[in-house]
Amino acid sequence: MKLLLSNARDFKRAVDSLRDLVHELYFHATPEALVAHAETDGVSITATFKGDYEDSGESFGISADALSRLIRSATAQQKVCLTLQDYDLCGEIYTDTYATRFRLATLNMSTPKLPKVEELIPCGRATLRTDHLRTLVRNLRHVERVLIELKGDALLMSGESDHTSGEIVTTEIQARGTGSGVYALNHIQHFLKSQHVSPEVTIAFWKGQISLCMEGDITLKLMQKEKLFCSQ
Repeated sequence: MKLLLSNARDFKRAVDSLRDLVHELYFHATPEALVAHAETDGVSITATFKGDYEDSGESFGISADALSRLIRSATAQQKVCLTLQDYDLCGEIYTDTYATRFRLATLNMSTPKLPKVEELIPCGRATLRTDHLRTLVRNLRHVERVLIELKGDALLMSGESDHTSGEIVTTEIQARGTGSGVYALNHIQHFLKSQHVSPEVTIAFWKGQISLCMEGDITLKLMQKEKLFCSQ
């Protein structure tokens, strides 16, 4: 397996957002891309790394915290190259004039159970600027869970805690269909730390499921596997 990405900082931010959600990442080298899976507290996280890629079919686990520490100084001007050698993940972060290299032992991990979506086509979909969604989430930071609803041309986000409640409505979206779902607020906050991966984020709704997706050379997807409820 070999993966070359032109922006090491985007790779770092993607790993950091995953590290805040899980301790270990499961990687699989598919024919199209290197794909990382993880699951925690009823959510499934998938990160797809494309770039300049050579398939090998291997699967391996990595400590998310250890990988994050090794690439903490990565910048947008650097490239990152990952290879798998003798059960170790080998990395190089470099420019035309200098490079840093690391080697990280892989972990034995069982294959995570990925969420199954009954419908291939979601019943609702909304696309909005990633920085706009982050602002909306920041304004609801006092709640624990957020109900997200797509109604016509508007996206509604609401939640409440023991002593406060809040609701936000935005029409700065491209919308189709209807739908609703609930996320734990901290899951969305950690996911959006990788906001520079894509200028837009898509929220998709299925019956009883909801997903957030940022797509580019690095694609991040956060799917609620278990149905949550707000007290509203």
